[in-house]
This record gives sequence, structure tokens and C-alpha cells, in this order.
Amino acid sequence: MFFTISYVALWALVLVACVGVLVLGKQVGTLLIRVPPRTARMTNAGPDIGHQIESFKLVDLAGNDISIPSATGARQMIVFLSAGCRSCSKIAPALRTIQYEERELEIIFAGIGGSPAGHKGFAESHNLLDGYVNGTTLAARYSIWTAPYAMLIDHTGEVISKGVVNELEDINSLLQVADLPDDARLAWAKPLSTVMNSGENIQGKE
Repeated sequence: MFFTISYVALWALVLVACVGVLVLGKQVGTLLIRVPPRTARMTNAGPDIGHQIESFKLVDLAGNDISIPSATGARQMIVFLSAGCRSCSKIAPALRTIQYEERELEIIFAGIGGSPAGHKGFAESHNLLDGYVNGTTLAARYSIWTAPYAMLIDHTGEVISKGVVNELEDINSLLQVADLPDDARLAWAKPLSTVMNSGENIQGKE
């Protein structure tokens, strides 16, 4: 009889522990959802989060027509790159991989600074001809002269997230922000003015 009671009590403790683990897991999950990623270095460059950008029609180096926002209804990540930027060369392979893997995401490589020949050579060496455009007009319109810098927009042209993208983790953090609830995404955008820009300023460089 004593062993039976002990056995029942043991199983009761196990059940209580399991319930506790489930509750804790739920709380941790909620925390992860509500606490936005802080990897990408945010700056005041470019349109504000939530801003609706105007439409653009461009042609990439491969001769393809590019529409901003996307004509297919996909999200777009506009990545500003410079041919002479080491960080740009470092993340180029990751950007190409993401472009192939993320079926609902289009990546536009906007070349800023330098010469057309320099950008063509950079795009060819990193296999980025598809989606690589002359980004001078975009940079001037959005006041973005930092590379590498990315801006994620939805199918309507609304800016979802933006920031300096020196590493793959920075790119992934901008994509994660897109899946956050609106209140968490806006909270993530608040400290913009307090974060220093660590990208390379290429304005005026040739």
C-alpha cells in the first residue's frame, strides 16, 4: 500500500513538472515574440518605418525590368552596395543564397558610388547581375549613402525594417522583424536616432 501511494505521488510530481515546463515554454515563446531582434544597427538613414515609398521602374544589369514595389506581390529587400566596400563583398554570397531560398522575397542590389564599370565587375564577380541596378537615383531619393545598408518593404511599398547589414545575422534580423506584431515592430524602430551608423559612407566616392 505504501509503495502504491509513493508511486502515485511520484507520477503526480512528474505531471506537475511537465505542466510547469509547458507553462515556462509558453512564457519564453511569448517573450521571444515580443522582444524584437537587435542585431542590425539601425540609423535614421532612409524613409521611416511604416513610410510608404513611391514606385520605381528600373532595369537590372541582366536586362530585366525591376518594379518597386514588386509587381508579383512579394516583399522586397533593397540592399545598397558599393563595389569598393569589403563588407559588401563579404555578405554578397549570403544575399544570393537568401534570394534563392526565400521564395516570397525579392532582393534588389542597388549599386551606389563608384563607376558603372566598377559595379558591373562587382556584380559579375559575385553572380549578382540579376537584380543589380544603378542605385544612384534610389540613394538620392531615400537619402541612403551607406553601404552595406538594407531596407525591407512589403508588397505595398511600406518600409518594414532597415539597417546596416555587415553580417548574415543582420540580414536575418531584418527579416525577423517583418514577422513581429505591429506594436513590437514599432517599438523596435523607436531607438533609431540613438544608434550610430557603422556602415561605410560612400557619398562622393568614385
